[in-house]
Amino acid sequence: MTALPRPPAHVEPYVRILGPEGAVTFLLRFGGSELYLPMTRSAAARSPVAELLGTEAVLALGAANLPRRVP
Repeated sequence: MTALPRPPAHVEPYVRILGPEGAVTFLLRFGGSELYLPMTRSAAARSPVAELLGTEAVLALGAANLPRRVP
């Protein structure tokens, strides 16, 4: 098993919430865009992030109070 390097500070919340692979997938798809992350289950289920990573990931990101602009 190899140890992963620490992520940059602006990416760390995404890695902490989604894990390294989930964060890479998320950032490659949505990086640089403005994104609304809903905090209700019904709205989260309709999010494009939910299609990619699931409703629970959307809710976790929404609860983290991250900036709207994805790095």
